[in-house]
Amino acid sequence: MRWNKNLFVRNIKSVDRVKWKIEHKAGLVEVYVIALSRSDGSLLEVYPSYTLHQSHIRAQDLYIIGLARGYQNALELVRIIVDQIYCETGSLNIKTYFEEGA
Repeated sequence: MRWNKNLFVRNIKSVDRVKWKIEHKAGLVEVYVIALSRSDGSLLEVYPSYTLHQSHIRAQDLYIIGLARGYQNALELVRIIVDQIYCETGSLNIKTYFEEGA
């Protein structure tokens, strides 16, 4: 699991604390992570943070770009991320955007 240095955040008070809890398998019920999609047909993926404790998910080397409290906030954050990248680049190539150092 890798973290973008400039996370997109929605309704999270202590980002460092939430990251620590996720990395140390502590329980977080309402927190969702937004990660770059691992498939070619999708842009982003939304995961409940508690699923990141599962070994098969941890083995997938997710690149996390956002955190949100609540599913609706996670969906809104996805919209914000896509809008921002499209406005800045004129494309929806989100993986390239983050690979180039966003």
